[in-house]
Amino acid sequence: MTKNQQQDATQPGIPRRGNGSLPTRMAGMVLGLVACLFGTGCRPGAPQTGPGKGPFITAHPNPVPAGKGAGVTTIEWDTGSDEAGEVYVAVDGGEEKLFAEHARGSVAADWIQDGQGYEFRLYATPDRAKLLGSVKVARAKPRTP
Repeated sequence: MTKNQQQDATQPGIPRRGNGSLPTRMAGMVLGLVACLFGTGCRPGAPQTGPGKGPFITAHPNPVPAGKGAGVTTIEWDTGSDEAGEVYVAVDGGEEKLFAEHARGSVAADWIQDGQGYEFRLYATPDRAKLLGSVKVARAKPRTP
């Protein structure tokens, strides 16, 4: 189990019973996955919309911490309704590529590199008809001793 999975297994909204044994935590994670797959959101217990009670897209952490290899950030979004949405990403102002699609969700981007800028854009569908929000992501620069 990764550190993120351990963290997710203790988040509000994921049932924990008894002493929080591994099988119990795994059952909670399975319930969360089912909720994600069937459209109720990939973060159990999360509100249906963001702070402004409308569409939103966020990245956590942002900036992505410096370190060896690729960095990881989690993109979370909500269209603010049950209407379908699409999340696209553009690297360094380049062509947009489809990253995820659904009315709401949370997906890890585990390929964030030093020296590149990423912009994640949430669109109403079909055909990117309306931009609902965007978030720019970068990697923190390593500290110099």
